[in-house]
Amino acid sequence: MTSTLSSSILSLNAVAMGEKKADMIFKNCKLVNVYTREIIPQTQIAILNDRIAFVGPDATHTTGPKTTVIDLEEKFVSPGFADPHIHIDQFVLPSEMIKKSLLCGVTSFFSDPIDIVSVCGYRGFLEFLRQTTDLPLRIFHVVPGGLPVDTNCQPLETNLAPLARFSSAGMARRFEIAQHCLKRRSPTSLIGNKLRGRIWSI
Repeated sequence: MTSTLSSSILSLNAVAMGEKKADMIFKNCKLVNVYTREIIPQTQIAILNDRIAFVGPDATHTTGPKTTVIDLEEKFVSPGFADPHIHIDQFVLPSEMIKKSLLCGVTSFFSDPIDIVSVCGYRGFLEFLRQTTDLPLRIFHVVPGGLPVDTNCQPLETNLAPLARFSSAGMARRFEIAQHCLKRRSPTSLIGNKLRGRIWSI
């Protein structure tokens, strides 16, 4: 079950205080503190739904009759890593990409889908969103800084309209979209002259 932080913070606080019981507890963990570079042994972690509610040496106050307790037998536990800039659409399907990423501890992507948008435009972006929905990894999409590069694409003015729909989806303001579209990059900085100046980017 997934939840937003704003809707679950009161419940998470209640679990941390022992007023509500956790769904799951991991015990006997070696916690990797990525801030202090310490390994903290004998750590327990209480989970409510899909979020961490408590981390400490003893989480028994969050245990209830329905709480699942898992002994990690001194395995290492660390925060999930976030890849701050990735082009998933350059490589493989998102569903295949995350299989390897999760094994390496990556739990979030900040994805720039400029390649699929360059070829397929707004409809390509919608398809990419569909492919990244309901995966066991969080993907944060950014509005790509380019327009379709295919020479058969429509002129700039007509390409602005579908890109502006990103704004209505809450992903960017129209002013930001216009900035992306109106700053034109010289085709000489691209590979050959094949693209004929069809890319607009920051």
